Amino acid sequence: GLLWRLEGVNIPNPNHFGDGSTNGGPVSLLNNNLLSNSDFLTGAFPAEYGNTISGVFDLRMRSGNNEKHEFMGQLGFMGVEIGAEGPISKSRGSSFLINYRYSTMQILNSLGFTMMGTAVPEYQDAAFKFNFPSQKSGTLSIFGFGAKSNVSFVESDRDTTQERVQMAYE
Repeated sequence: GLLWRLEGVNIPNPNHFGDGSTNGGPVSLLNNNLLSNSDFLTGAFPAEYGNTISGVFDLRMRSGNNEKHEFMGQLGFMGVEIGAEGPISKSRGSSFLINYRYSTMQILNSLGFTMMGTAVPEYQDAAFKFNFPSQKSGTLSIFGFGAKSNVSFVESDRDTTQERVQMAYE
């Protein structure tokens, strides 16, 4: 029942490990470093959000810095991420914003550290926004995001039926 919108466009659930029948997931696809504003509406909401029954989460991405290039890197519990933003053309005020994130737990698991028991969350996501302002026609914004996620259960391939039979006879 919750309608998700990004930059005024209806989108499916923007969370890792969520599906079309749920309203969320434990990890957002959209990194908080990309967001500028969000509106969460419940109950009565304007007619423009007519395709929902319970609420609306309307997200806006920020524009990249149109004055100078900036780069960022971050290592945290939720992931390792890199980002870049800056002007495409300083004279025209156009800008770009790009971000990529990879699961910290997936990196640690591949190095041999088991921190999550038998379930290892694997995910990565990327998002971008390009802005091209015009003096006559407003601003053209091109944006997008993509993600890949999976939960691997390390012990899921083990045949436990033989173990149960052996325990019963002991």
